[in-house]
Amino acid sequence: MIIVTILSIWSILSILKYFPFCKDWISRVDAFILVPTWNFFAPQPNQTDFYLYYRTFSSTTESPWRLVSFGKKRPWYGFIWNPYRRNRKAFFDLCQSMIMLKDLQHKDVFFSVPYLLLLNHVVSICKNDIGADIQFSIAMKIPSVKESEISPAFISEYHKL
Repeated sequence: MIIVTILSIWSILSILKYFPFCKDWISRVDAFILVPTWNFFAPQPNQTDFYLYYRTFSSTTESPWRLVSFGKKRPWYGFIWNPYRRNRKAFFDLCQSMIMLKDLQHKDVFFSVPYLLLLNHVVSICKNDIGADIQFSIAMKIPSVKESEISPAFISEYHKL
């Protein structure tokens, strides 16, 4: 009976979150973000997949580009509980921001929050790699186009590890 009650309250709150008069209140009360937000119909749906690569350099060698993974593969129960989706969403938002910023002046891009967050993440991943410098790249692919290939969208400067 307790489980049915909890699931019923959760379902009702999930439905009420779509009404403007309840949305703000539910968001304030939901400290653990347990009430989902389902965005089936976005004004501009996502049409691009982003990939983050990095490579390290030493005085004599250059590593190949390595793909950075954001979160584990979605488990079968992911429709109920999928905490890794926030990591992927944050990565997607950072990549979109970087694509919009890449036409700014050199200094403005490399001191921007998205650039520094991506750089920090890549440095934390490869801190045990052999190399003195690091570089990262954002690549993109449009899955709806059959012949679409992964193409570089942004390449960073070299940074000391």
